[in-house]
Formats: sequence, structure tokens, C-alpha cells
Amino acid sequence: MNREQVKSLLPVMTAFGEGKEIEFDRQGDGSWSMLTYADLMFCYPADRYRVKSVPTYLEKHKASGFKVGDKVRVIRKLNPGEHFDWVGGWHLDMDNWVWSDTEKSKNRVWEIRRDADKNGFVLSKPNNTGRLFNFPYFVLEKYVEPVIEYRPFASAEEFIPYLNRFLVRKGPLRTEYYAVSMVNNDCAYIKDFIRLEWSMMFNDWTFEDGSPCGIKEVK
Repeated sequence: MNREQVKSLLPVMTAFGEGKEIEFDRQGDGSWSMLTYADLMFCYPADRYRVKSVPTYLEKHKASGFKVGDKVRVIRKLNPGEHFDWVGGWHLDMDNWVWSDTEKSKNRVWEIRRDADKNGFVLSKPNNTGRLFNFPYFVLEKYVEPVIEYRPFASAEEFIPYLNRFLVRKGPLRTEYYAVSMVNNDCAYIKDFIRLEWSMMFNDWTFEDGSPCGIKEVK
């Protein structure tokens, strides 16, 4: 390797010494791969080596898929030194926006109000503070509304917690309320020993408040 070759390779070698990742075009056909220790002799022309490009925060911000109007959760706090070119700052009050699976914070679902580019995303105003904060994309997660479905009761055991509820037949004339007088494993009985199998109860009846006669399942 002569002096000119060293000069042309110096930026790549310096970057390698700084811990940056170097890519190597071994075949000279544009098929770049990571430089291995077997390639550290730098015997090829300088144009066969390059410093692996690292996307800027703004590039990753735009590629995150978040947009104004999305419902999101803040899934974690910012780790020390974890800025990645994000020009915003983490305020202690932002900790109160972080979601966790507890009764206190499980309803912390926000809406993206503004895209502030390198400053992150401005979220909707929570109830516990009058300030607005910018959050980086990498602490956000899209929130998907849970799908709530109902199915018929499967046993007397499942129905027992609803035993004190009144039943109303579906239809325009919802005037009579029926109490359940007896329960078997495959059905319930109402006035005059009318037998309601669980599927019949689910399809033709509701509780007095209009809710389905069945088990709620969240998917």
C-alpha cells in the first residue's frame, strides 16, 4: 500500500477505529457486506469500502408510520443518552404519560396532534397536566382499539353472576322484564317455566339495560 492509497483509505480506517461499521464490496459489483476481521488489511481500492450510513432521527421519524390523528401509547421513558439526533428533551412530567398495565395508567392513550419533525410528535393533552410535550417516535406504540365480542353462556356457573339481572325479549315492544327462577347447566328458566337454552337467550333476549345475554370477550 503506497502513500496515496493510505490517504484515500484514511477516512474509512479512522471511522473503523472510532467503532463505526464499515461495508466492503468484495466483488466490486455493488454487493456490499459488513467488513470482517479477515478484510482488515485494506488491500483493495478505497471505493470498495464505505462507512455504513446511519439513518438520521428525522429519516427514522418519517419512516415510523405515525401520523396526525393516530392513537398511541407512550410505552417507556427515554433511556439516558438515547437521543438519536432527537432534538427534544425529556421533562420529568413526561413520565406521567407512560402507559403500564395498572389501573392508574392503563387508560393513558393519546392522540398525535402535530408532527414536529426532529422535535418528535406532539400528543394530546392529558388530564393531569396543562403542558404539551413532544415525544420521539421510538417511545411510541400505535394503539389498536380492542375488539369486544360476546358469546352465549356455556354453563350455569357462567350465568350465576348474572342471576339477579332481568331479561327482556328483543324487539320493538320491550315492556316486560323477566326474572330467572331456576338454572340448569344447559339452560335457564323464567316465568311459567319457560325454558331458555343459552343460545336462545343470547339470540332472542337481552338484559334489562340492553347488554347481550352472554360472556364478554376482548380480542
